[in-house]
Amino acid sequence: MKHHPFSIDSTRFVIQDRIQRVASLVDSGHYQDALHMLSSGNTTLPEIRNARGVCLMRMKRYRESLDLFKSLVIPLNCTWMRPELPVIYRANLVTALILAQLPQGAHLALLEIQEQDHPSIIRLRQVMERWISQLSWPKWLQWKYGFDINEPISLDFPPGEIIDPFVSDLIRQFPGTTDPPLPAHPAA
Repeated sequence: MKHHPFSIDSTRFVIQDRIQRVASLVDSGHYQDALHMLSSGNTTLPEIRNARGVCLMRMKRYRESLDLFKSLVIPLNCTWMRPELPVIYRANLVTALILAQLPQGAHLALLEIQEQDHPSIIRLRQVMERWISQLSWPKWLQWKYGFDINEPISLDFPPGEIIDPFVSDLIRQFPGTTDPPLPAHPAA
């Protein structure tokens, strides 16, 4: 059977290439240009929506990014995250919750993620642990009783990830390889 020139594989390559270019723009601080690049073509793909949410976080549009990640990661009328999605999408939701000053939601979402040894999750867990350890006794009690506390949580890294750190590490280990593979589109 002969493949059509615009097969799923070639479409995946085009999307992967666009995500790589967007990641480069974001890494160099050109968030508006990255958002513009993401606005053409199929904007409903999870990879595109994830990159868009990262751009919004980097532009300090935290509530918009939170709304985007909630619609991407949490099924409609549910309270749990879609476990089949790439871990960076779920980590980006946690980051958006942190930046929107919803630490209880961030904490609960972190507990739900199974991939506790993933670099993104380790880093976010450390941020939360550091924040909790710096709370005053009365605020710590409020925290323990489940109240969100209006105490900003600082990140010591740029918020959000477009490309999984595991994939980035592989590229550094094997410099002659082609662009990293994007996470597979989840089955509908």
